[in-house]
Amino acid sequence: MALSLQNYSIKNTKHLSLLLKMASNFFTRNSKFKKVDDLGWSSSVEEAEGRVLNKDGSFNLVRKGEQVHIYHMLISMSWTKFILFIFLAFTLLNNTFALLYFIVGTDKIAGFESQNFLMDMINLFHFSVHEIFCMICDYHKVERL
Repeated sequence: MALSLQNYSIKNTKHLSLLLKMASNFFTRNSKFKKVDDLGWSSSVEEAEGRVLNKDGSFNLVRKGEQVHIYHMLISMSWTKFILFIFLAFTLLNNTFALLYFIVGTDKIAGFESQNFLMDMINLFHFSVHEIFCMICDYHKVERL
């Protein structure tokens, strides 16, 4: 049976307020969450080592030895910095592989004709970009045209 407040008359208000008071006492006694006046580390001032919030509402926490998370760094930077970071990472990775190919020897790469150092590095950079792209396509099973 549903009970609504419209069924109560003025004389039943005393009973309703008593019922609400009893329910309030029941829930405060049996609640898992106790009222805490101190916003420190514990529920009582004597046990607290310090406050989490200052009186002005700012946090009173200091991080020591904060780790650098690359994901957080990438999503929090501006678009121009992000594009610059991706471009520099791409260039650095492919230049590193081009230098490794040059150190191993260009004579071991089929169809590679050695010229001067600058042209060799440009061609090896292109070769590195091509090889990394092919590895990514093979890994993801992407069909090339």
